[in-house]
Amino acid sequence: MNATLSPSVHEAMVKRHMSGDDDPAMLALHDAVKLAREMATKAAQTADVVLRNTLETAPQRHRKARAASFELIERATKALDDAVKTAQKEIATIRTRTKGPPPCKDLLTETRQRELRERLAMLPDDRRKAIIADAIRNGDDLLVGAILNSPPWLTALGESETALVRHNWAIKHFAGDLDRAERLQKALVDAERAGTLSISFVDGLTDAQLIQQAETTERRAAEALAAAGKS
Repeated sequence: MNATLSPSVHEAMVKRHMSGDDDPAMLALHDAVKLAREMATKAAQTADVVLRNTLETAPQRHRKARAASFELIERATKALDDAVKTAQKEIATIRTRTKGPPPCKDLLTETRQRELRERLAMLPDDRRKAIIADAIRNGDDLLVGAILNSPPWLTALGESETALVRHNWAIKHFAGDLDRAERLQKALVDAERAGTLSISFVDGLTDAQLIQQAETTERRAAEALAAAGKS
């Protein structure tokens, strides 16, 4: 069987998203992809040796080589699954933190924010946008919270305008977190691709159809012998 490991199964694909810091989630993705590359390479070497054993039939060689190969790649698959889950959790945490000022918890603040929304809704678009931009720039979370913690129509803003307010507020307060989330997301996609490609590579090292056909004939032979013993 001829199979070539994709260049995408390499830790350099994750490393390019690293900023030089010791981000545990990013390092976990990096190390998991590295393990996938190493285990896929070792699986290929193992399969090559086992398939050369001419003392056994071709189906027997392929079955043993397949079992050994998948046992190796499963080590990397487990590490990849854990690293991906960790990265997903980190991204979700950042998205929660950067979605806007926390909702108000007292009646007075809610009343003030309701009044702000009513006033914003009555303003011309240009004036409303200017006030919102000033609020973000000056750290006025009372007004920003009034916008982001309510339906867009209450302030006469559209979905896209509200999303822009959320983005600009997050950039103002959490630029580093947003950058980290973006890099983690890209690394996560590369790690998942590496996992899929490494499994496909190992699958191509042996002939699954040949094994299945041989196991079918083996089973039929066993059934025939069992039936003959009963007669």
